[in-house]
Amino acid sequence: MTRLAPPPDLLLTATSRAPMKITFNGRSIRCVNQSMPVALPEWREFLQSYSDDYLRVATDEELARLDEVQRENQWLGYEPASEDAVRAAEERLGVQLPPSYRSFLLTSNGWRNIDSLLYELLKVEEIGWLPEANPELWGIWAEDDDDLTDLLRRCVVLSGPADGDYWLLDGSKIGPDGEWTAYLWMASSGGEPEPYPSFGALVVHAREFFEKFSGQHGRPVHPEGADDLLAEGRRQAQAGDVDAALASLSAAHAKGSALAPYLAGLLTCFTEQGPSAESYIRNNVLNERVLTAVDEVHLRAELIPLYLNMWRDGATQGPGYFARWFADYLPPAEATTEPDSSLSPGARTRAEFDILASRAARYVPPVLPEAPAFQQALDDAYGLIATGDNDAAWEVIRQALPLWETDSPYRIAPVILRANPAFRPVITPDRYRTIVTTPRP
Repeated sequence: MTRLAPPPDLLLTATSRAPMKITFNGRSIRCVNQSMPVALPEWREFLQSYSDDYLRVATDEELARLDEVQRENQWLGYEPASEDAVRAAEERLGVQLPPSYRSFLLTSNGWRNIDSLLYELLKVEEIGWLPEANPELWGIWAEDDDDLTDLLRRCVVLSGPADGDYWLLDGSKIGPDGEWTAYLWMASSGGEPEPYPSFGALVVHAREFFEKFSGQHGRPVHPEGADDLLAEGRRQAQAGDVDAALASLSAAHAKGSALAPYLAGLLTCFTEQGPSAESYIRNNVLNERVLTAVDEVHLRAELIPLYLNMWRDGATQGPGYFARWFADYLPPAEATTEPDSSLSPGARTRAEFDILASRAARYVPPVLPEAPAFQQALDDAYGLIATGDNDAAWEVIRQALPLWETDSPYRIAPVILRANPAFRPVITPDRYRTIVTTPRP
């Protein structure tokens, strides 16, 4: 086998770096901050625990990717690489591999399903400098971006075929501990490689992502404490600490709570504007598991009108796009005819969206009861808006915010202020956050 030389000026290059931050293309990126496996015993314990957790919550499709030996042994990895095999790879590459990756290989020569979007970490005999190890990938990206090309040229590729995602080790950035900067590169989405302080840090991140992803899909690895986090998020929201509330609800979501993302979605409509809020709801709330956890009356009264009106917040899509998610809840179409079958696919889709928009325009949500003092403020505000005195209407609402209260598990903020189009002249984007940061004793 021909020995491949490492990229020039690499062997003796070492750059000091802050343990929690790496600069790439002039941009500082936060990295993982927690203990991570480095030595052999640490890797064995970490990987066995990871295997146990993964296999306990894996779907049938995920289990099917494992071979019979891995399922029987309850181990997602393989036999350890020999010291001779690791040294042979180092000789072939012309460098000494970083400590955390080296110890990983001596624990398991490769790994299956290390990441939800990355199916295989290569065996030590298969790794190589990216231009030679994956010439097709190199050919695609080599002329795309000078900075990216320079980075990729200096990286060892660690992962096998996947859906456009790769794990890389950068031999040009070596810390005082001998660790190389590791990258998660989601090439399929066109993003820049995301750096981590070491291979071990990237594995820890992958495990954290796996736990979060599994919990959010109803297969929590560690479900204990989910209800406590949900209750804490509600208390924090009541106190006006919306950022802490969102963090608690996110943690509850990762532990399997189906109600947490629903409540977080309602809050996000006050903390984010336009596409960001819509994206959160679409990605985290609009699924059967979450929607069936919410009482239908509350769903119809708050989430549906809230989402149907998001097209007004500068979205590029029209009202029909948003209405399609709740088609089953909308009034029937006034016309019984379907779009003309002779239309092109694009024209047919636009016609279908027009019908949905018409149905959404006739949707009348149920009205949830409010505390008497807060309802009185809403009534007063309605009257002031009718006369065009929007500033006075806002002042009435602002003073009444501490009076909003609920005993419903499905409510966490006065969503009517965002969901009811009548309040749009008053509840402007610069006032959204005030609504959820005002404490409610």
